[in-house]
Amino acid sequence: MESHGLTESLRETLAVFDGDAEPKTTSEVAEALDLGRRSTYDRLDRLVDRDRLRTKKVGASARVWWRVPADGERGGADPDSPAAAESLVSDVLGRAEVGVFVLDEDYTVAWINDATERYFGIDRDRVIGRDKRSVVEQSIAPSVDDSERFAERVLATYDDAGEERFECRVTIGDGRTERWLEHRSKPIESGAYAGGRVELYYDVTDRKRSEQAYIAQRDQFESLVDAVEEYAIFRLDADGRVRTWNSGAERLKGYETGDIVGEHVSTFYTEADREAGVPEANLATAAEEGSVEDEGWRVRADGSRFWANVTMTAIRDDAGELVGYAKVTRNMTERREFERELERERDLLERTIDAIPEGVAVLDGRGDPLRMNEQAKRYLNAPDGVDSDPFPENTVFDEDGEPVPPGERPYEVALRTGQPVEDWVGRFDLPGTAERWFSVNAVPLTDADGDVERVVVSAEDITRLKEQARLLERSRDDLEHELNEVLDRVDDGFVALDDEWRFTYVNDQAAELLERPQQALVGRNVWDEFPEAVDSRFQREHERARETNESVSFEAYFPPLETWFDVAAYPSESGLSVYFRDVTERKAR
Repeated sequence: MESHGLTESLRETLAVFDGDAEPKTTSEVAEALDLGRRSTYDRLDRLVDRDRLRTKKVGASARVWWRVPADGERGGADPDSPAAAESLVSDVLGRAEVGVFVLDEDYTVAWINDATERYFGIDRDRVIGRDKRSVVEQSIAPSVDDSERFAERVLATYDDAGEERFECRVTIGDGRTERWLEHRSKPIESGAYAGGRVELYYDVTDRKRSEQAYIAQRDQFESLVDAVEEYAIFRLDADGRVRTWNSGAERLKGYETGDIVGEHVSTFYTEADREAGVPEANLATAAEEGSVEDEGWRVRADGSRFWANVTMTAIRDDAGELVGYAKVTRNMTERREFERELERERDLLERTIDAIPEGVAVLDGRGDPLRMNEQAKRYLNAPDGVDSDPFPENTVFDEDGEPVPPGERPYEVALRTGQPVEDWVGRFDLPGTAERWFSVNAVPLTDADGDVERVVVSAEDITRLKEQARLLERSRDDLEHELNEVLDRVDDGFVALDDEWRFTYVNDQAAELLERPQQALVGRNVWDEFPEAVDSRFQREHERARETNESVSFEAYFPPLETWFDVAAYPSESGLSVYFRDVTERKAR
C-alpha cells in the first residue's frame, strides 16, 4: 500500500512495519522511532484512521499494531483460523450496536465492546479485569434510573445462574446520552468462558419513545373526546350502529348513552334524507374512499333540527378489514345563519357601492383591481371591469400638467407608504375616452401586522368644475385688467394693502405722489418703505380703520415729501383700500 498523502512523520512511522508482518506493541514502535510513548500512540492511531494499520487490545491495557497487507498480498481468510476468530470479536462484535459484557466463571469482566462504553459512559480499561458486581454497583447502576432496582435484578442472575430480560433507562450524564436499553443475560455453558455469563444491552430507545408517544396520544385523545362538548364524537360498527357516545354527542343530539348505543346512524337523519338513502350512501362512500364530509339537517331526540357538519371516517384493522367508523358532528346552525346574514349584507354592500355617484375600486396588495363599482367602470370605459392597472404611461398628469409615472399614482403611493392620499387632483387621458379631471382619495387597509393588503380608491369627476374654474379665472383676469385700467384713470392716488401692510397694488398717480415706481413698492411693507410715517397720524388712522373695520378720512402733513395729503382708507377682508390726493396748495391759501 502506497504512503502518498501522508505526512513525513506518518511515513516514518509506517516504515517501521516494512518487511515485517508481525504485530508490534506501542513500546516497540516508540523505541524504533526514538519517540515518546504518547506521541507514538498518536501517530499509530492516525495511521489506523487512514486504514494503513490495524490494532487490537491485548490484556487489560496493552495494544498491538500491524501493517495492512497490500491488495496483492491479501488472500481468503480461513474462517476457522485464530485470526478470523479474533477479527470476529474485534471487528464485528466490538463494533456492533449492541452492548456486550463477557464475564468469566468468577464473574470478572473479560471483555466489553465499544457500544457498552458508549451506552454507560465507562472506560473499558477501568472495567476489564474487575469483578462485575463492583462494576454494577459503582459504575453501571448510578447511570441508570432506579439504580437500586437495576442492581438488584442484575446481581440476582449471578446467584441463580438463570436467564434474565428487562428494560432500563440510562440517564444523561458525563460521556453518555439518555437512552432505553433492553438487558438480556444468560450463562455461558461451553468454551473458554464456560461458567461465566454474557450480558447484552439492546438500544430500544426509538421503540420506547414510539410506545410512549402512542400511549400519550391515546390517553390524550380519549381525554379530549370525553372533554369536548362542542362536538359529537362517537364510533359506529361496520353496520352503522352506534357503539360509543361522548358528552358532546349527548348535549348536541339529546340522547343519553343507554338510549342510543346500538341504534342505527340513520336515527339522526331527517325523514326525507332517510327516504333518499343518504345515511347508507354516506357509509358506503366512507368505506370506499376512506372518509366523507357532509352538511345538512340532523334531528335531535326531541325532534328539533340543527344544521350539522359531519365527517365520517372508515376504521380498518391490520388486515384491511372494515371494523367500523369514527363520526364527528358539529352544530353549524349559528354559523349557517351567520353566513346567510353575511351574504345578505354583502349583497346590500354591493348594491350600495354601485349606487355611489363616485367611482370606487378596491385594489389588492399588488395594485390589481379586486372590485369596482359601475361608476368606476363607466369612467374607465370598461363595462366588464379590468384585471390590471388600467393607466398606461403618459395617461395620468398632475394639476400642473406634468406626467405622473407608474409607481407615483395616488393608489401606488398609498400601497407603498401605508399613508392615505387625500384630495389629489389630476388629469386622465385614457384611450377611447374624453380627457377627464378627477379628485382622488386612496386609503390603505392593513392586516394584523400592519402590512397593506388592500387600498380603497374613490374618484370624483371634477371635469366640469375644472372647466368652470378655468372660465371663472379667465373672467377674473378680464375684470382685474379692466379694474386696473379704471384705477389708472382715477385722479387720486390709490394703493391696496394686505393684512400684513404690504402693497398689493399701486396706480400711476400713487407712484407719482409717493415718488416711487410701482414695482419698487408692490410686495413691500408700507411702514418699512416709509418709516417716517410710523407712530404718525398716518399709521394711527390706518390701524384704526383695520381695528374698527370702518372707513376713515383725514388730512395730514408728510414732511419727507413736504406734502399735505387728504386720505380716505376703506377696510376689507383682505386689507385696506387707500385713496389720497395732494392738497398742499389748498392748505397754503
